[in-house]
Amino acid sequence: MDNGRRVVGVDISLDSMSNFLEEQRLLPGSEAFLFQANGDVTAQVVEEIGGGTAEDSPTVELTVEELEFLAEHPVIRASNELDWPPFDFALSGNPRGYSVDLLDMLAARVGLKVQYVNGYDWNGLVELFEQGDLDLLHSLFRTSEREELGIFTPAYLPMPQVFATRSGSMPAPTLESLKGRVVAIPEGWATDAYLQAHHPEVELLHVSTTLEALRAVQDGEADATLDSSPVLHYLRTVYFLDDIEFSQTIPELSGVGSDGLHFLVQPDTPELASILEKAMATLTEEDLENLDKKWLSLEPFEQTDDEQVLSGSLPHPEFFELIETLGAEGDLGTMTINGQEYFGYVARLRSVYGQDEFLGFLVPVSETLKPYMAQVRYSFIVTLSLLFLLIPVVWYSSVLIVRPIKALTRESIKVKERRYDEVGPVESRITEIVDLSTAMVSMSSSIQQYEQSLHDLMESFIRLIATAIDHKSPYTGGHCERVPKLAIMIAEAASNCEHGPFADFTFKTKDEWREFSVAAWLHDCGKVTTPEHVVDKATKLETIYNRIHEVRMRFEVLLRDAEIDYWRKRIESDRDEESLLEELQSKQEEIKDDFTFIAECNLGGEFMDQDKIERVHEIARKTWIRHLDNRLGLGHLEVERYSKKASDLPREEHLLSDRPEHIFERREFNSQGDSLIDFAMDTPEHHYNLGEIYNLCIKRGTLTAEERYKINEHIIATIRMLEKLPYPNNMTRIPEYAGSHHETLIGTGYPKKLKAEEISLPGRILAVSDVFEALTAKDRPYKKAKKLSEAVQILSTMVRDQHLDADVFKLFLETGLYKKYAERFLLHDQIDEVDVASYLENMS
Repeated sequence: MDNGRRVVGVDISLDSMSNFLEEQRLLPGSEAFLFQANGDVTAQVVEEIGGGTAEDSPTVELTVEELEFLAEHPVIRASNELDWPPFDFALSGNPRGYSVDLLDMLAARVGLKVQYVNGYDWNGLVELFEQGDLDLLHSLFRTSEREELGIFTPAYLPMPQVFATRSGSMPAPTLESLKGRVVAIPEGWATDAYLQAHHPEVELLHVSTTLEALRAVQDGEADATLDSSPVLHYLRTVYFLDDIEFSQTIPELSGVGSDGLHFLVQPDTPELASILEKAMATLTEEDLENLDKKWLSLEPFEQTDDEQVLSGSLPHPEFFELIETLGAEGDLGTMTINGQEYFGYVARLRSVYGQDEFLGFLVPVSETLKPYMAQVRYSFIVTLSLLFLLIPVVWYSSVLIVRPIKALTRESIKVKERRYDEVGPVESRITEIVDLSTAMVSMSSSIQQYEQSLHDLMESFIRLIATAIDHKSPYTGGHCERVPKLAIMIAEAASNCEHGPFADFTFKTKDEWREFSVAAWLHDCGKVTTPEHVVDKATKLETIYNRIHEVRMRFEVLLRDAEIDYWRKRIESDRDEESLLEELQSKQEEIKDDFTFIAECNLGGEFMDQDKIERVHEIARKTWIRHLDNRLGLGHLEVERYSKKASDLPREEHLLSDRPEHIFERREFNSQGDSLIDFAMDTPEHHYNLGEIYNLCIKRGTLTAEERYKINEHIIATIRMLEKLPYPNNMTRIPEYAGSHHETLIGTGYPKKLKAEEISLPGRILAVSDVFEALTAKDRPYKKAKKLSEAVQILSTMVRDQHLDADVFKLFLETGLYKKYAERFLLHDQIDEVDVASYLENMS
């Protein structure tokens, strides 16, 4: 009142608006909202799905005094705060919240009715209680001051106290950290009194509700606010206060509300406190879970009670998306909430007071279609009845079609499985099916012919590759052609065995035989990568040419220099001609003898003793004079191995030497980028070493360790080449079969050092075939072919050393395959008697 003027405010619209919405005929599960742009709900109504019946409440045993109290007080008056969701608040005058539902549940179990009094703030409700106008206060914390007001019941919900601050400014979870800060607190609350009494250094900003306190923090008017964790989390979620964060529980406030929420009754009604306590004891875990799910889960569509949560804020943020695209006539859209489809509609309501409001409807799609589903069900039943009547006719008609179609399907499976010879025509009264069957038989025959032509072409390519390898060098002869023939002979004998170690072995299909045959034909295909000069290296100094000629030329130079020295001394020296001539002849004999020795070492042999190696080094230390640049006339790659700085000329050099340019560095990867990490071969340091002394001192044969590795590396190339081919499903084991014929049963073979259990039987058969063919080959120019008995003896030794499979060798002898092969591929003078019985006896 000012200057005689008075202002009176009356709420005459919210309750009438809620009543208006409730009078509307909504579909079950539908909702209607009247809300503002910030999400505050002005009015709301929910039409539940189905009526249902209340379950019988548990029995509460009461004393005579308590029953008398109920008879005298059938209705009690309880507080209802305006805005403390989700525990105690009002929407359009209707009490809502966790504590309200709990009190109603307890009252129903003892036969009480509750009349809620609202329209006051908290201090006003406390004042009504002190005046005796309220029988009960709820949703309050227990403090020593409040204990003087009445009788507290036990706590019905724990309420830990936490801070709420703007994100990124969270203090330590102690009240000491609030010193000098502004804290927003609803006036008259327990925490308000506690802070004033124990922390006067904290500046308090009094507000009416917790929501106002949170908004004060978000707007920067306050640094923090204090309240129970469930309340703060609830308000942040439903009012979209995303810039707010919470602390851990505040230990100092453990005695101020953290023990939970209580009911407070008048001091002269201990019977009411006792009745409530007994009713609370009847609450089940399911009762409490339903309350938690309805009010504390923050999932608006998960409530199981009859009514939807009416929290005072818009429970479905999906409506804001409709507002953004809102037209003059409103906007309709579909939305999914908790896995259920809804139609949503929003319309703008123009306000004469300058603030627009929105009317929203939410209707389940299933409920919308329900009126039409009855007609659909009726039509379905009629249609189904007609179908039952027509089943015999349909069945007879379908037999005429289905049977030949199934027969066609069986024939098509034969084509898929490549059993072309079994494909036959299908009989039918339907001309089209007969035509289709005829076409399928014709197609099967065409596919078979085409597949056979591809097979023949592939076989030709395979044999072409094997022939090219055999013709690449006379050292390989007809190896690649004879090994598969011997291997197939052994495999056929193993497949025919019904007992012993081969009883379970067989190639069941043509594809399996072909797989083994291809592996045998291509078992050495990697030899195409082996340099011919390495395979054909007949002498130690041989590369692409025999470097003994280069070495001989140096000895020729020494002979020439000796004769020149003789004539120079004849002219310049006083020595007699005879002594000088003897000296010349002695030098020339020594030079010729040295070269003869070097030439003999170049030929190689079974063993080179240490004395010869030392003499090579001794001869190598002799010198000759080089007058010309040794880098002239070289290709650009070869020049890179030489020193970039030219040496001074003339230059004295050793007669034989191991020079840096003789070394070819090893590459970690080949040109295709394949590494050697999958293989277990001992790899030399260098790719090649052409050192003259190094090569001449080879103790056995003519190959260096690098060259021997290069030859053995052909099996790595074989595996790599075969693994890159796009095989059909029935040919995938070709690399495995072909790549294991140089392995031994004890892990000393190459390239993977496989053990016996890792080598398949086809691989073992190939290993025996490969060795036996190499021993008996008559077309190798570098060695004389072994006699049959010698070859079998060597195989026996390799079996004893576990390099070859004993069962395969035994089968090879018992079936007489060694002799059949000899008669077909060996010379007549190679074939001699083999004491098979002694070998079999030794093996047993």
